[in-house]
Formats: sequence, structure tokens, C-alpha cells
Amino acid sequence: MAKGYSKQGSDRAKASRALAQTIETNATAIVQGVKAALDAKGAKAPDVGPLLAALGSLVTVRSDALSAADQAHELEMADDQAPREARDAATEKSRETLIDLRAALAGTYGNASLSKVGLSGPAPQDPQARLAYGRKVQESLAQVKLGAPKRKGVQVDLKVFGKELDTQLDALESALKDVARA
Repeated sequence: MAKGYSKQGSDRAKASRALAQTIETNATAIVQGVKAALDAKGAKAPDVGPLLAALGSLVTVRSDALSAADQAHELEMADDQAPREARDAATEKSRETLIDLRAALAGTYGNASLSKVGLSGPAPQDPQARLAYGRKVQESLAQVKLGAPKRKGVQVDLKVFGKELDTQLDALESALKDVARA
């Protein structure tokens, strides 16, 4: 899982290196441009060369600090790999069941049935939010009356879906607690 760096950290370091290199490469042209622009206005141009050098150094120092913090964070996350994988697997299983339930209800009872069980919007991606969303759907499944199906002979056993969702949400809740402890 952890590689010692994150995609965000890597992207920021790359952008910082590019900025510092651009400042260094173009410092002379920038100094000349500032001087020419101010001279054209009749103003005395200050020497902005040291300011540019300081900015380049600041960007480099801050980027190095960010990279070090990012590496430390990624290494810490590596210690928690097993609980995070269990959380991710439980989140995925609940997603699959919610998708299957949505398809079964829409196909059997029509799209209006989705809002009756709390499936009118997309399921959250965040595991904690998914747990809360799934629990609300689970509660609705136990109480909802959907009426007659669109087609005779086709039914959805809400109790079976409810039990399956309960098992998966219990596993997700347990995995979230394990990640929090890790």
C-alpha cells in the first residue's frame, strides 16, 4: 500500500521543483523585466534578484519539509495496512449490495421505490458515511411497504437484503474501529 510517498505529495514536490527551477532559470530575465517596466514609468527599480533567490530557496525548503512529512505519514499508514484493507473490502462489499438492491428495486418496483428505502442518491464513497447511509437504508428496508411489483411473479426479498446488508455493515463498523485503533 504505502510507497513512502503519496501521489499528492509527489505532485506537489514536482510542482515545487518546477517553480524553483523556473525562478532560478529566469531570474535574470525577471530582474531585467522589472527594471524595464519600472524604468518606463520613471521609477527607480530595486534589485529584485535577492528576493527571487530567497523565494526559490523558500519554495525548496518548504517542499523538502512537505516531502519529509509525507514520507513519514505514508510509512505510518503502512503499519495499518491490514485494518485498512479490511475496511476497504467491507466498504466495497456494502457498495455491491447497495448497487444490487438499487437495481432489484428499480427493476421490480420502479424508480419511485428507491426514495422509499433511501436509495434515491448515490452511496457515499467515504467508509464512515457509507456506514451511516447503509444503516438508514437497512432501517427503511425493515419498515417499507413497496406495493405490487411491476411484473407478476417478480419479487425482491427485502429481509434477505436487510440481513446481508446488516452483516456487511457490522463488518464495516468493526473494520472502522480497527483502523481507528491502529
